[in-house]
Amino acid sequence: MSKSATIPIELATAQAEALAAVAAGSGGTAAKLAAWIIGEWVGRLPVKQTPPPMLAKAHQRLAILQVFWKARESNGALKAFTIAAGFAQKKGFSVCRTSLYGWERRWSVSGLEGLVDHRNSPSKPIQSPFIDRVKEIHRSGRGRRVSTCYRQAQEEFKGTGKIPSYRTAARSLGRNRRSA
Repeated sequence: MSKSATIPIELATAQAEALAAVAAGSGGTAAKLAAWIIGEWVGRLPVKQTPPPMLAKAHQRLAILQVFWKARESNGALKAFTIAAGFAQKKGFSVCRTSLYGWERRWSVSGLEGLVDHRNSPSKPIQSPFIDRVKEIHRSGRGRRVSTCYRQAQEEFKGTGKIPSYRTAARSLGRNRRSA
């Protein structure tokens, strides 16, 4: 299966439990068949694990959404937002209306995984002979600037193919300087 087909194990489990509850209501052979299909379906899904701190934050967002939904049923959307924002503030963070509606939209599309914030997750290190050469030049010279190492590697790799940007090279060295 493709990478886009993977779903988090928490979502797969929740969906399976929901389907099992529906199937159990029908009783008899249909319930047994549905439980077997669900077991086969979940057993074959490629799932990805979400780190616990990110998952905890997603659960906090879900709690705020649940307060919002419950308040919206009886008080209307405007009052519900005020109630949800007050609840969020008691939990230690603030929420704006746009974020709340964004969470609601992402929850409806992706479930709990939609509430996980992946913006600061670690990225894969860049694999490139050019970047390796920049690192090598940088390590060999004492106090050399990243821009100098980048230019030297650029001269060596001229005409050999795609050369990553200066920003990419600086990021790979752990330095975020603006320009060369």
